[in-house]
Amino acid sequence: MFISEGQRDLAIKAALGASQAHLVGLVFRNGLVLTAAGLACGVLLSTAAARGLASFLYRVHPLDAITFAGVPLVMLATSIVVISATALRVRNVDPAGILRSE
Repeated sequence: MFISEGQRDLAIKAALGASQAHLVGLVFRNGLVLTAAGLACGVLLSTAAARGLASFLYRVHPLDAITFAGVPLVMLATSIVVISATALRVRNVDPAGILRSE
């Protein structure tokens, strides 16, 4: 979703009476769904790539458990921080100003 479209959608929902908790939950849910999809694709693709690149690795197992667990956890933590910052900005949305500017 583009930023301007997302702002407009959130402004319409706020103007129609959606609570701020609902809007924040919506932002969190959408962000976490995208994060989960990206992590799933990344783990699957990296597993396939690791098997193909195993001959280039020296003294490292291609499916290292620490790496395959650590990297998605770091990515998840990073996305939660970014989603939280975005959700906090949603609390201050001015529906009238956003709808008037378009």
